[in-house]
Amino acid sequence: NNNNNNNNNNNKNSNVGEASERDSMASSFGTDSSYERAALAGGITPNAVEKLVNEKGDPREIVAPDKWNNFTRLLDRATCVAITAPSLLWWMWCVRPCIIGNVKYFGLFGIAFACNLMGQRYRQANPCGFTIEDGKRIVDPDYRTFERFHFTWHFL
Repeated sequence: NNNNNNNNNNNKNSNVGEASERDSMASSFGTDSSYERAALAGGITPNAVEKLVNEKGDPREIVAPDKWNNFTRLLDRATCVAITAPSLLWWMWCVRPCIIGNVKYFGLFGIAFACNLMGQRYRQANPCGFTIEDGKRIVDPDYRTFERFHFTWHFL
């Protein structure tokens, strides 16, 4: 009898721990409160977001850029515009002052920039086009196309 009580206590403790762990996971993956930010961004209610997630059969986690992602992207772009581009233009002016000699670089940049613009069009179709399932990255076809254009932009 003592053994049964001990086992019941262990089960109760185990269940309590599991419940609190599940609650903390649920709070980050799919209760109404976790959809508040998505609802605010989408201009709908948290319940409407949850309903859409459930209807579409999507994972409970919403993968989207956050304020830190956006801030670091802003810093990256500002560095390119304020430091890298002027430095490159200054180098071209001082080292290769011949305009004809630089046409190929402007052409290459034009091709790369066109790849960037095309990729952004695909990304707009599904800005969060991937999810992690069973440890594997599952990617939407439009998002994969964006990634290929984006890689080409960086490569060129």
